[in-house]
Amino acid sequence: MNWIKDFFGLKMLCNGSKKEAIWLWLAFSVWIPYVLSGTVIGICFFVILLSPELRKIVVGQKRMFLFGAAIGALSFISAATAGNLLGLVIAFGVFVEIFCGCFLRGTVEREIFNKASAILGYGSVAACIVAVIQHEVIYRNPDYRPTAGAFNANYYGALIVFTLIMIAIRFMEKDPEAGDALKWYHLPKWVWLLMGLVNVFALLYCRSRSSLLALMACAFIYLVLARRWLLAAVCTVGFAGIWLIGYFRPELFDWQNSLTEGWDMA
Repeated sequence: MNWIKDFFGLKMLCNGSKKEAIWLWLAFSVWIPYVLSGTVIGICFFVILLSPELRKIVVGQKRMFLFGAAIGALSFISAATAGNLLGLVIAFGVFVEIFCGCFLRGTVEREIFNKASAILGYGSVAACIVAVIQHEVIYRNPDYRPTAGAFNANYYGALIVFTLIMIAIRFMEKDPEAGDALKWYHLPKWVWLLMGLVNVFALLYCRSRSSLLALMACAFIYLVLARRWLLAAVCTVGFAGIWLIGYFRPELFDWQNSLTEGWDMA
């Protein structure tokens, strides 16, 4: 039975601690099909809840925990009053997400973050491959928007945006030292750059316009706050190039017209 314990403890990837194993399982849950993802997050929630040591970490994040509890309670009451069973499930899911977020915030360490971010990067590349297979092999429909295991294409786009922000953070770090470079989660800058380009392609490929706009805004604000002026300028030029391509070649962005119509209606 030791192999089962080693598997769930992810001893091949981490130091065997329950805290680090939960971090990595939550990282794995991002890019697997959403039903499995919800299952993994739910299991992690109950593991944290039933462990006094881990539960204490969550409660220690007082403001975030109380905010999550309040949002969950209001959502639950609203759904119960309306007799909305799906709403009850969603309200519980929101609380679970914030609960796990409190755990992540209270246990974050550089080494753990490096491992989790590497898993997210690898997973995003695999998800992009799945998206291409969905669009080009399985459905073969030009109107189909690939989801790569997410609930829908817009959720997939949102996952890409968060992953791109994480990739930008790792890209701006120094290259790993000679010893660290041998570890699977310390990657050189060119690898992070390649992962970023793959995710930009995936974002355009799934045609999530809301996520593309969010990425443009978040990337610019983050780089300005980080005082990375050169990267901020490069991103601005790149986003302006995307806009110009869409303006002069709208057929390349077949969802642009509907975005314009929606904006005009608003």
